[in-house]
Amino acid sequence: MNTKSRRVRQLAWVFAGFFIYLGGMEIALRVQQRLGPYYDLENPNFLSHYNKTSNLVNHTYIPETRYGFKYDQYGIRKSSPYPYYLENENPRMLFLGDSFMAGFDDKTTIPSYMWNRFQSTLADQPLAFLNAGCPSYSVVTYLIQAKYLIDVVKPTYLVVNIDEADLSNDVEADSQLIKDYSGKIVAHMASPKADMLDRMKKKFETQPLYLQRFATRLFTTQAVFPWLEELYERRVLDDQTARYFYVSRETIEKAQQLYAKEISLFRKNLQELADNIKASKFPPQKVVFSTHAHLQHFEPLDRGKVWNRLIARTIGEVAKTNGFSFYDGFPYMSRVFGDEAHQYYIPNDMHLNRKGLAAYANGLGEYLETAFFDKPNVQRQLSSDQK
Repeated sequence: MNTKSRRVRQLAWVFAGFFIYLGGMEIALRVQQRLGPYYDLENPNFLSHYNKTSNLVNHTYIPETRYGFKYDQYGIRKSSPYPYYLENENPRMLFLGDSFMAGFDDKTTIPSYMWNRFQSTLADQPLAFLNAGCPSYSVVTYLIQAKYLIDVVKPTYLVVNIDEADLSNDVEADSQLIKDYSGKIVAHMASPKADMLDRMKKKFETQPLYLQRFATRLFTTQAVFPWLEELYERRVLDDQTARYFYVSRETIEKAQQLYAKEISLFRKNLQELADNIKASKFPPQKVVFSTHAHLQHFEPLDRGKVWNRLIARTIGEVAKTNGFSFYDGFPYMSRVFGDEAHQYYIPNDMHLNRKGLAAYANGLGEYLETAFFDKPNVQRQLSSDQK
């Protein structure tokens, strides 16, 4: 056998071994998928929480491995301690909001805590709770949600929880909005991040080989995600307070001077939300706008001073102008938290922890009992979660 033939045969063995190895890897990946899976190659949820089903509301959220969220076709949480609303005819209370409304696991959300409270305080008032809270939503999303959900799920009561970070989120989203001839917002286009991840999700789902999916998942989690984190989450501004709360961290006078345009945009969006609710023939007396406080409203952690309440005041003004009720959780939270406010928040994060969420829900529930059901005797006992 000449040298050339020997080399051809050697190369053939190398290629054969390589393809046998790939075939073995493919079989191994499929076996682990059936036995575990230990490294999921069928469910594309690893790509992110985003599941961009349309451009109507920018994004919806799919089940999360961490807390197991489950949403129905309308964006309403399905797995909850209270009965699923489509399975009963009780009057419906619809909750809109962002991550504060979405909460943690099913037992640790504002509607869940409120449901437990109402079992004793409103035992004679059957209700169905609908939690449409979704992380990263803001007023520009609520105004689209409200118009859509009031029509399809027919709520009796509406609670919209608005966070101070919604102002900055609205400002960032303004370039992604679709408006009609009169300037009204009709849809919220997908952000570049959501759009890119959606394309990657579709590519993952159409790859026939598990080896391809393995490579896609590995590359995405180890290379793409860190890049996105750097590009979108840490760009320009160096911390959460600077990015989301630039209005709150100044004095009211200075904030009004520096951020007049942003505050005006936020007020306009709030009014458009109110207009959409009223255009749906929803009774104003059955609408509550609510807001909560952040740790920096209680403790001077940001440049040695506490934050202002300008955004909360703006929300309240728009609510009252339109005949809605307004609940500012700050006074109740101040009374409950006392000098230990930091015990009610996740460390180094903007969000309330479980104890804080329970406290806020208890205060909001107490308010709704009066606003919606005319209960004269307001209870002020704390639940066991708050003690």
